[in-house]
Amino acid sequence: MSGYSVVGETTTSAFLPLLTGQSESEMPDVKRSHQDPEHIDKYPFLWYKYENHGYVTMLAEDEPHIGMFNTELTGFRDEPTDHYMRPFWQAVSKSDAGNEKHCLNGRPRHQIIFDYVKDFLRHYRNVSKFSVVHLQELSKEDSNQIQYLDQDLEKFLMHLDDTYMRNTLLVIVSDHGGRSSKISLKTLGKMEERLPFLSFVFPRKLQQKYPRLMLNLKNNVHRLTTPFDVHETLSDFLDFSRTKKPIVFSERGISLLKPIPLNRTCESAGVSTHWCPCLVWKPVSVKDSWVALAANKILAAINGATLKYSDKCERLSIKNVVEARIMVPNEKAYKYVEAMLSDDDNADFTGTSRIDFMHYLITMTTSPNNAKYEATVMMNLEEQTMTVMPDIIRLDKTLFIPVCLKSLSLGKFCHCSVTKN
Repeated sequence: MSGYSVVGETTTSAFLPLLTGQSESEMPDVKRSHQDPEHIDKYPFLWYKYENHGYVTMLAEDEPHIGMFNTELTGFRDEPTDHYMRPFWQAVSKSDAGNEKHCLNGRPRHQIIFDYVKDFLRHYRNVSKFSVVHLQELSKEDSNQIQYLDQDLEKFLMHLDDTYMRNTLLVIVSDHGGRSSKISLKTLGKMEERLPFLSFVFPRKLQQKYPRLMLNLKNNVHRLTTPFDVHETLSDFLDFSRTKKPIVFSERGISLLKPIPLNRTCESAGVSTHWCPCLVWKPVSVKDSWVALAANKILAAINGATLKYSDKCERLSIKNVVEARIMVPNEKAYKYVEAMLSDDDNADFTGTSRIDFMHYLITMTTSPNNAKYEATVMMNLEEQTMTVMPDIIRLDKTLFIPVCLKSLSLGKFCHCSVTKN
């Protein structure tokens, strides 16, 4: 799916919508930083729905300390699925074997997970199964390392194809693209970050039984889609009668087995301006006065985030504005009037629209932490005001928790002072 867009910065923000149909802000707050926080068990995860339909469930991750729901959130109090690999990797991390990077007793960790999945499939050969597997150890800090997974993944997929694909839906998805390399400063890199990989392989018998739905899926390949849509698609897999219901284009999540509208906007799809891939990015001089104002707004937001921890975190200052761009909507998206869903060539782009807002995308470095940040600032052209959008991304580190402040969300803004505790 070449139009598959992220809806947030983190792994959690990628997989919560996919597995629950909701964003973190819509859920009960279970952040570790809160006093006596609740656990995430109450969230409406898809595996609970599948369990209610008689499926055996499994959840496997390779990094227990930075799992999908364990980095900033409290994680699960009880094992969420019938088979849960987290306790195994926690035990490994506490043993001498846990010091072997990427391997366990000479075997790549991803191979161990692949074997775990094979055992799961073989043991429940005649039982309906739902499994979620998340691999991030190889690629978390350096996306180039993912190449070491290629051959083993190919063998694993060939095993599935030979043995199970007659009645198995396979979804391969990434949480987000790489953002800590030099390419992240280029337009290609920014699109790479915002458009992660998503692929579906439907069971052959369902492809034959539902050709219309498969055609819809194919036509949606180049349209704007999100994790909310994947959630709806996986819900349809439990009950195909849902696909016969009328399409409500105003809904945030639309099953990929239904036609996604050509005039879909990031706003209607639940994608904030900062992450929207449907924009034209125009370079602006870093010396522009509005750019300077936007950079100072971002700095104020960063320092404001750690204000209550001023006894631990230094106040930052701007070292350099590296790059500035104005983000404006794609001209076709703005002028869209009417289109036939099945034929892009029949779209009418003759309409006009007034632009009331402009968005600046600023990349800047700060002192004394020598950090590199990226943020979007919305400018109200009528009122001449600026507002920093919620997601401020740290580009030089994907995972940063300072010793003086045990928080991932705030840690990226905190530079510990040697004179403070």
